[in-house]
Amino acid sequence: MTDEFDVLVCKTCTTPWIRNTDEWTGHGQWREQASINCPHCGAQHDPSTVKCLKSLPTREAAGEWRARYLAKRAGEAQSYNDLTLEHGQYGDQLAEIDGQIESFTLTAEKMDLKPIGSDRFADLLDSIQESKTPKFEALNEYRLEQFYDRDQEFETIAKSRDSDLVSLDDQLRSYYGEPHDDRTLTDPEPVEPSRDPDLEIESLSIQPTPPAQQQFNTIAADVPPTVSEWLPTVLADLLPTLVRAVDKLVEDKIDAGHMADLLIAEYGIPDDWSDFASVLATYACEYHDVDLENQDLSDQAREYHKQNRDWARTALTEIGTGRNALGLSHDDLAATIVSILEAADVTPQIVVRFDGETWLESAHRSTRAKTLTALEQLAAGADITIVTSPRVFQTLESSHPEFVARVTQVNMPGRQTTQSSSAPTVCDEESIYTDLELMDKRAGKLAILNHLERNPDATVKDIANDTDIDLSRGSIRPYIDALESDHDYVDVDRRGTENTMSLSERGKAAAGLITDDHRVVHPAQETVFAAFDQPEHPDSNPNSGSVTETPSQSASTVYGSADGMGAGEDGRSAEGMLADTGDAETTGYVQWLPKLGDSSWPLHARITAADVRDGVNLNDYPVERWDDGRVTYVSCMEDHLAVSTQYGGTLPTLVRLATALLDDKLWSTVLTPSALGDELEHCFGDAINNSRDVYDHLVRAAQVGWLSEDERAYDLLKDRYAGVRSALLCKLGELDSLDEDERVETLRKAHGLLMSATALYDAIGVDISIEIRIPDPNNLPAADFCRFASEVTTRQSSYGMHSLHRNFWEPDSQKRTTAMARNVDPSDPNGHLRASWVLSGPGISDYAEQIRGAIAARNEQRLDDRTDYDPVKLNVPVTDTSDYAAMRHAVETVLTKKNLCPAHESDAMRRTTRLFEAYTGSPVDVVDALTALTRSAQPGDVTIADIEYALSTLPADRLFPDLYAPTPGKILHAVLTADGPIGRSDLLKRVGCSGEAYRKHIDRLEALDILTRVDGGKWTATVAPWYVPETDATKPSAGRVTTGTTTVDGVLFDALDELGYNLGNSELIEAFEQPLDRGKFIAAVGPWIDDWIDILASLLKPNPDYVGQSFYDVTIGETPDQATLAETTVGAVAD
Repeated sequence: MTDEFDVLVCKTCTTPWIRNTDEWTGHGQWREQASINCPHCGAQHDPSTVKCLKSLPTREAAGEWRARYLAKRAGEAQSYNDLTLEHGQYGDQLAEIDGQIESFTLTAEKMDLKPIGSDRFADLLDSIQESKTPKFEALNEYRLEQFYDRDQEFETIAKSRDSDLVSLDDQLRSYYGEPHDDRTLTDPEPVEPSRDPDLEIESLSIQPTPPAQQQFNTIAADVPPTVSEWLPTVLADLLPTLVRAVDKLVEDKIDAGHMADLLIAEYGIPDDWSDFASVLATYACEYHDVDLENQDLSDQAREYHKQNRDWARTALTEIGTGRNALGLSHDDLAATIVSILEAADVTPQIVVRFDGETWLESAHRSTRAKTLTALEQLAAGADITIVTSPRVFQTLESSHPEFVARVTQVNMPGRQTTQSSSAPTVCDEESIYTDLELMDKRAGKLAILNHLERNPDATVKDIANDTDIDLSRGSIRPYIDALESDHDYVDVDRRGTENTMSLSERGKAAAGLITDDHRVVHPAQETVFAAFDQPEHPDSNPNSGSVTETPSQSASTVYGSADGMGAGEDGRSAEGMLADTGDAETTGYVQWLPKLGDSSWPLHARITAADVRDGVNLNDYPVERWDDGRVTYVSCMEDHLAVSTQYGGTLPTLVRLATALLDDKLWSTVLTPSALGDELEHCFGDAINNSRDVYDHLVRAAQVGWLSEDERAYDLLKDRYAGVRSALLCKLGELDSLDEDERVETLRKAHGLLMSATALYDAIGVDISIEIRIPDPNNLPAADFCRFASEVTTRQSSYGMHSLHRNFWEPDSQKRTTAMARNVDPSDPNGHLRASWVLSGPGISDYAEQIRGAIAARNEQRLDDRTDYDPVKLNVPVTDTSDYAAMRHAVETVLTKKNLCPAHESDAMRRTTRLFEAYTGSPVDVVDALTALTRSAQPGDVTIADIEYALSTLPADRLFPDLYAPTPGKILHAVLTADGPIGRSDLLKRVGCSGEAYRKHIDRLEALDILTRVDGGKWTATVAPWYVPETDATKPSAGRVTTGTTTVDGVLFDALDELGYNLGNSELIEAFEQPLDRGKFIAAVGPWIDDWIDILASLLKPNPDYVGQSFYDVTIGETPDQATLAETTVGAVAD
């Protein structure tokens, strides 16, 4: 359904009205009804004679259109335009109209028009109100027709009941008073809400950073100029504090009715016209912190109370939206919410951030004024800090000077009242921040600084080649001059044939304050907003000596700021953000990895952390299916290119990868002119000295295709590959119509383009990690997929600068005959892979043996009988990423960023790694968990409390993911996320399991000392039990345990004893004989123990750092010595 509301017009009374298409059988179906009635005059019409003026998608849009139609028809088009400039569009007018409707309704009800003993007038008034209520939907309609229509109707009533009624004018005049100007009742001018002269602002400050001292329950919010877009969210966060204030005012336990009476009588909280006091009292007494699920109620009563609770919560928080159930607008904050906070002497702390872009682009002064008025009113009962930039503050000073004058404290650059004892340094971030804020954001200077941070020693050509900047060379040079001479951000090296630019020390500090989308953030501006999204750390101890700053503490750097990590928008998971590709035709077939917070680093790290060894890494992780599988994500950080795409068959996947690696995004950021050279002379670094030899090595050694003498220049090569990419993508679009020969040719070209691309990246020293995502491995064509994996992996291989594909598998051809000779070093005959691969999907490791077999088959296909064949060796590991080495790689990847990484072989590193190996299933889990930690201001080691908090941030199904039942993971997750010890009823509610399943699994967790019973029947978690070797702990109810003496069978023996198993059973005795017989043990205890043995093995394994020769490796080729020995042997036999 595209249109939801129709604007219809009656041919009898010519009055337009709005109807929701949902009231009918479907859009447009009202014409098929027998008849349709006009709600204004009651006339019945044939639907075919009713004219539909307009169909619009929302009621607000329909109301706006009808309002303009009525204004134009009444000759008031200009007046209506003036009205919208003053009060905004339809939605902005609605709050004022709600108040007008309420006051008019109350007036009618208070007129006491009916004679004693008569009910006819009440019925008549109800019918009039019912028929006319829809006409109160917009302020302009109220002005243009409402008073006129009402006047006519009430005059008619008055004439018919002249003996009982007084004049309508007298009634209105007695209620409203005499008019103070020349307005008439048919055209009342809405009054600008004035500020309460008695309003005393508690604390309202403006500054570029959040306050240094924060309350734990500080409310943080982004505030756009439109009040309806932020006020309900803030009030929802404030509601618990408001209830606490009410409880403080009403010390005795009383019912809602008496509480409302007390609030009205003692504290003047309004109720007669809004019912605010009654609704608040009801919510505070009956619904706040009340779990209706555990109440002894019938299903019908429970549903009733749920609806009441939701309605009350909405009525108390949806203020300023124009649809408040109590008729409250932002102007009523002082009389309601603020009055209670003041009376209870409760002063919440609120930190709001004015987004620079929306405030600078806001065109309506009145819209901004409503938000400022609301903040002023809230500041009468709260401590409010407005965090914003100097440019927004300048806008406020010029357009809202009266507001700035009433602010109690202004701490903006240039407004400081105190002088620093020392002069600011050259790299003073405060002064740099102010300088950046005053720049013209459209000029491109910020984008140039961003580029130079990524690409030092760049040329003007490099910058012009960056598609994210979109500046011509002629416009870049003046910007560079200004950044060098006016700001001292750029150093220009003019010694070579072409100038190169890099950031000065001051420029590096400036670039650190610029986000990827060219926003300027204050050095500390992001801290409070990232920290507020994190729950309090349960075991933080300021005296513990730990350097880890928990999320509830004030951290020097928080994810989303300096180290580039943060939470996803709207609380979305990383998988959810990846899956939300959009339509590739509109959002792009090649996209940058999405951002979590202000950076894509966490998603980049998910790929590189799972890339444990150069080879094929099988990552058992439940990846989500993307909205559009044609998308490929790319990201390059610290000379490491990460690529991710969803498997869609051999040919489509191959084409997507090849074309993505040569997309314009990567030409402008990685394959830049300064990286490759104007004539590709920078390839291979210092190993080759001139461009002619570089060209020969690229073509005859590295096997870079489509590179002729005509494409040696950078721009020509880029254009050449653009043409090849375009042709391949066209073939992919025609895939279903291609015959077999065309498919084979397209596959050959796709392989060639991918090999050429990886050779180029290898030549400039960029590592490549490519993730192939398989959401449903069970439905894969196994043979085709394993062949694809083996070929795409082994083709991207080199020995030094030489392509191994040409040595191993290239058939006799002109390319092979012109190939450059290889000089194989017998002491180092090992080749390398130019790209490493991550195959991600649930259960993908089940394909390990088939993939190894397919790679081994590639070894059998070698053309080692050719005269130009050289004996070299290529090792291709095919490994599961859930082992200790993989987990340690992921731990080091993230904790290095956090300033919390223990030494490589320290006890802290072993403990951290073995815990993640035991409790999670993938390096992706490690990245997701550890990115939730706050970066430490000082170097140190991650603590067990940090690990417990990190694990608590994972979804419940990612704890113990390999157990046959998900319940233990859900129980552990519920205990870790609880505010304190948690009891049975709360656990059952959070886990959603039966009482029998709960008892069974919690007993096992307790027996393994992962959960501990406290306070009688409540539970706490210990993710590093006493038997973990690096944990110096005491066994519960036992003496001191010497570190390293416990074993898996010893822990199992104690656990089974606690669970009540008969340890004298002959089957168990036989199973416990050294070494532990796993098959007999499972047969004696039950299948449930099988997975727990693996978990305990991870927690207890001795010497976890030892990694010998990986038995996962598949070897292709041979060493020179073996080849020589083979030739000698053959010759001896022949003789």
